Amino acid sequence: MPYSKSVLKEYFYESIEILRGNLSVTEYREFLIPLLYYKMASDESNLRDKLDATATENHPDLRSLPHLPKENRWQGTVNIPSHLDEGLNQAISNVPNDPLAPTTAFKPDYTKLGHDGALQELTDHLSRCQLDSNSAAPAELGAAFEYLLDQLARIEGKQGSQNSTPRGVRQLCTRIAGPFVEGESVHDPTVGVAGLLVKAGQNFETQTNRKGLELTGQEIHPQTASLAGLNLEAHGLNGEIHIGDSLRNPQFTENGRLQQFDCVFADFPVSPSWAKEEFEQDRFHRFSQSTELPLPRADQGDYAFIFHALNQLRDPAENTEGGRGVILISHGVLYRQSDRVYREYLVDNDLVEAVIGLPPNLYANTSLPVAILVINKDKKSGRQNEVRFVHAMDEEFYTEFESRNNLSEDGIERVIDELDEWNDDSEIAKTVSIEEIRENGHTLDLSEYIPAVEPTAIPGLNRELRKVDSTSYEGKVNLPAEPEFSDILGKVMEVSENSVYVLGSYTGAREAELIDIKQELEEMGYDAHLDKDLPDFPSQDLSGSVATTMRLAGFCIMVDREASGHIDEYRLAEKQRTVLARLTPKDGGSTKMIGGAELVDVNYIKSFEFDLRPQERLEDAVSWAQQMVEKRRAEYSKHYDWRG
Repeated sequence: MPYSKSVLKEYFYESIEILRGNLSVTEYREFLIPLLYYKMASDESNLRDKLDATATENHPDLRSLPHLPKENRWQGTVNIPSHLDEGLNQAISNVPNDPLAPTTAFKPDYTKLGHDGALQELTDHLSRCQLDSNSAAPAELGAAFEYLLDQLARIEGKQGSQNSTPRGVRQLCTRIAGPFVEGESVHDPTVGVAGLLVKAGQNFETQTNRKGLELTGQEIHPQTASLAGLNLEAHGLNGEIHIGDSLRNPQFTENGRLQQFDCVFADFPVSPSWAKEEFEQDRFHRFSQSTELPLPRADQGDYAFIFHALNQLRDPAENTEGGRGVILISHGVLYRQSDRVYREYLVDNDLVEAVIGLPPNLYANTSLPVAILVINKDKKSGRQNEVRFVHAMDEEFYTEFESRNNLSEDGIERVIDELDEWNDDSEIAKTVSIEEIRENGHTLDLSEYIPAVEPTAIPGLNRELRKVDSTSYEGKVNLPAEPEFSDILGKVMEVSENSVYVLGSYTGAREAELIDIKQELEEMGYDAHLDKDLPDFPSQDLSGSVATTMRLAGFCIMVDREASGHIDEYRLAEKQRTVLARLTPKDGGSTKMIGGAELVDVNYIKSFEFDLRPQERLEDAVSWAQQMVEKRRAEYSKHYDWRG
């Protein structure tokens, strides 16, 4: 009798438990996934040996796994306990070399687990279940493997690199994109572990009891791509996954063009860096629309991925119907002034169908709230020249579990209902004409259209800027003269005192360090910003932009490692009377150049020394900075009339 979902979920969960304490959490995947793949291939090979040719042809659920020779299968390898670690290393290296196979993509050394019995315990445990397609049917194994991937993402948390869209978000995105029609092509250019493709395939199978979608995806990381392929295989879904950078080297092309699809999903990293300089002559013309669009900033590649997805959608002029896209984005995409030119193109060409704001803390590796951008090249009659906004960020849309939020079934249904009720506005949903969006400077920020949404500091500033100077805009902000700008700052300062500006080096591992600090600040309840999160102020040079941002923030945190790397920012903070907490290593930082002065009056700067990681002193720095914010507010109230 086939195993149930619950039995297989428990089987996978116990596998993780055996690894606890023996490996770092980021190594769990590297050691466990190749073993599971090897076990699945061995068990499926045993099943195929038992079936004759006719039975094999009539067995629709047989898995597309390599047929292993009997001498290289699981049972023979694990039955030699004295050389189990070396035997597994050899056996896995003998599995056919497929780039998508976990045994190729991952490079575990099982001698690392062989010294204290953990490897023997793990293989004994895995031997308890048969993972062939008779014993572990696709519906049951797929659900259990999906559970395993979710558990690994949860355990790894911020340390993990796996791109895994949360379960509730997958359900909502595929509901928005559906219902699917047999033969439709569904693509994900940032496929991760293929959660969105799997959910789309499952939805169609539930509707029709057939497997009828063409599922494809591309993933830049080979290990993650191998998980995507195995996820599809475990669910019994046929799909095609390619490895590579979708922007630099898209694998799905036809006749020198990007291949086009009926539906495209995308869940790319927040404000990703991209190789902008390589796209000045883009052979796929992704930014050569009706007019030539500038390339997005190198440190804010969101619209590079959005326009890539847009160009992968079927064009209704060339097909019976146009394609639709469901894209997960950070909220900055909706309002950043530096991105306005792209919103203008999308809105003015009636390509935006809906914007849905989701709760914070849905993802394992970030607490940031995200939004869903729905684009459509072929809107239904009655939806043209309009955009539906839905605010789904409140507690009624999610449940809390193990320090994370999860979209609830009721929350998902309510979002779908609000999208379907296109002509009926509510306190959390509104249909807005393109003309009104134009009048609001092409912002897609939900707080502009739905009163229930609390505005954030930066969109609040952008709204005030539009009131002051909304006539001479060339895709960027035109700042007014300084006195008027000070008035604007006064209007938003109360909102901005909860904002923190994080400064430091944006190279290599240093950027990851800043992102981690940003996330920790958000967990403390602050609205933290890195440079690349913020709107441009192009009428000012770089120092002017930094100075402007310092004036917006309640306080600043600077990771100051280089001996003279941040003197300019220090001097700006000094001049701006900015509360600045400097996290410096005990043996370096700009302290060596500028000293550790404690400044008086309303100019507050203090250093906090750390041993290895700046996060060691972050809590101390924040506590001090918050006290200084209170002191500064009192001083400003006495000396600056515009604060009253």
